[in-house]
Amino acid sequence: MRQVGRIVEEATPESFIFVSSKYGYPPKYEYVVVRSSELVGGKEREVLVLCQVTGIASRSSAYTSKLDLDALERVYAAGIDDANVLCTARALGFMAEEDGRKVVLMPRRALFPGNPVYLAPDRLVREFFSYPQDEGLYIGDLVSRRSVPVYLSVNGFRRHVAVIAQTGAGKSYTVGVILEELLRLGATAVIVDPHADY
Repeated sequence: MRQVGRIVEEATPESFIFVSSKYGYPPKYEYVVVRSSELVGGKEREVLVLCQVTGIASRSSAYTSKLDLDALERVYAAGIDDANVLCTARALGFMAEEDGRKVVLMPRRALFPGNPVYLAPDRLVREFFSYPQDEGLYIGDLVSRRSVPVYLSVNGFRRHVAVIAQTGAGKSYTVGVILEELLRLGATAVIVDPHADY
């Protein structure tokens, strides 16, 4: 895994701030991981907590608002470049096994300042957001990770399904993709379409 930063300041089980390099920091909405120690099945285990970058800011101690323009120009002329990047990240959870099946659990222990932050491997992101191909409906790829296909569980469509979003958000397209995938697997579908979307 490629390290992209280190946790700084206060860190909770839900979120943290990390410092990254000026060159090569992860973009907003990218997935990162941190190692943590969690109780899983009554035993303490090291886990990889999947997190999403929710904010990015750059800062410098040399270029401050306390300096006037002439002083800032002198700092620039001296070649001082101490800028770094601060990223905020929100924990999404970690994978664990309970009763022989994989589940997503939320971390309950604080992450620690100084811990490294890594770019999340595609394998982990795929495992977190998707069902196996043989038991899922392919609905597309993650916007922030085109290399990660997303499959919804076909078992989730046994009863009632609602697709709710604002106008223009892609409800009809999403339902169309789901229907195509269900038909590909041999399902029967009846559509009542008063608005001629399908």
